[in-house]
Amino acid sequence: MELVNGLRVITRFYDTQRRAVCRRLGISQMEFDILVFLHNNPGRDTARDIVALRGLPKSNVSQAVEVLMGKGMLARRQDAEDRRRVHLSLTEEADRLMPELLAAQQTFWEQAFRDFSAEDAACFAALYGRIVNNLAGKGENRNE
Repeated sequence: MELVNGLRVITRFYDTQRRAVCRRLGISQMEFDILVFLHNNPGRDTARDIVALRGLPKSNVSQAVEVLMGKGMLARRQDAEDRRRVHLSLTEEADRLMPELLAAQQTFWEQAFRDFSAEDAACFAALYGRIVNNLAGKGENRNE
């Protein structure tokens, strides 16, 4: 299977897993991504971190953070050394949803790697990481 088509298949399946949970919990897929990101990445807790590491549009992240704040799922804390930095943290309300969010993510991983040995999974992770590193930053400038 061609790489690009394969990536589409993977993305569609992951989106299907997220969509079902999001509908049930009344959150958007962007909100799902932000909550799971903050849970899975301790210390990477700013909107800037989410934008940089997930490659999501800044405006969409900002809007979803505001919605999550309004739903009582996120709390903000200003950085003690740099007042411009705002740290985000999950609230008890978000923690209550986390088992379902993580279960959807786990189902994705289990299905994707269901017939992989530990060695196969490690090899895939290494090769995939190399592809990502080779392409990181490319395509962002049309002159490249």
